[in-house]
Amino acid sequence: MSQVFDALYDDAEEVFLSKRGYVIPRREAALVEATGGSPTYGEITGQGVTQFLRSVPLQADDVLVDLGSGLGRLVLQVAASARLRRCVGLELSASRHEQACWVASQLAQLDCPPPEQEEEPEDAAASADPRVVSSSNDGGDEAGRTFVLQPRGSSASSGNGSVAEPPQLVGSGASGSGPAGGSSRNAGQAQQQAQGSVAVAEQEVEEAERCGPGQVGGGLLLSPVELRCEDLMTVDLADGSAFFLCSTAFSGAACRAIAERLARHPRFRLLVTSRALPFPAPLTLLGQFPCDFSWTARGMAYVYVRSLREAPAGLLAAFLSSTASAIADAAGGHSGGAGPATVGGEGGIAWLPSTCTLSMVPGDLMV
Repeated sequence: MSQVFDALYDDAEEVFLSKRGYVIPRREAALVEATGGSPTYGEITGQGVTQFLRSVPLQADDVLVDLGSGLGRLVLQVAASARLRRCVGLELSASRHEQACWVASQLAQLDCPPPEQEEEPEDAAASADPRVVSSSNDGGDEAGRTFVLQPRGSSASSGNGSVAEPPQLVGSGASGSGPAGGSSRNAGQAQQQAQGSVAVAEQEVEEAERCGPGQVGGGLLLSPVELRCEDLMTVDLADGSAFFLCSTAFSGAACRAIAERLARHPRFRLLVTSRALPFPAPLTLLGQFPCDFSWTARGMAYVYVRSLREAPAGLLAAFLSSTASAIADAAGGHSGGAGPATVGGEGGIAWLPSTCTLSMVPGDLMV
């Protein structure tokens, strides 16, 4: 799937001559700076999106929101890889938003058109697709433009971009679990379900690519897409629950303002950033994972929740188990590979104030 998007963005670079989003008009750059953001561009790569999906268990009713979505790589690739309620991109630069909409339109045409249909010009095909809706505000300004794309088998909504009943996550028998404190399932079951859902979704996408357009289920797109030309500092976050912020070029003040806003958002579940929030952060750092970005192939992404008590069970289990596995592997290596070390007792979970995270600690280090 990543290779499909690489080809689409290569085509977009030839069409728009924007050097992959790095070049925008001065007027747009000044507008972005005036809002506290940064016109400097960088994005998560296709491999980074894959790492994101494997490391962060998303739920069937999640609305994923990319705060500063640029050319829409994260939003579109996640929408083609996992079944969520909706994937939303917020981007203030009108030129980057336009390029993201162009790539989404190309994706709609790749998304398994019926073979018996006669071939039409690209612009006519996109405008005739009932799943695609493009709208703007009454004043005709660039800000406020919205592009909506639905998976096959559903019609795009009109007006406010709302969608029908959220589709169920592939391989999931029920909706996502609530906060860790109220979940009746244990952490291991939650993690297995989340991993199984992502694995099944990846298998379905691979099968669709192997068999060709229209041969498997619903085509390339699995989740509804909404691309909006809006200011992420003031836009209504609506039902957004999982957020991504490529914050490396943002000021510390802007990062803090965004985090404070998310901490007050009722449906907030998690935030993934490309750099750690400034201390003291209004959100709790749960963990981090390796993630590729356009400026480095050895980057790290940071996962934040409002509190450990409210963290989704699958997310909590994923990061606690990964920490425990890393410690167990390290302990096993020191003991000659005979298995996890149990020196000084069984150990347990400890709160680390220096990193604001929970970690598994060997028994000889427990106090």
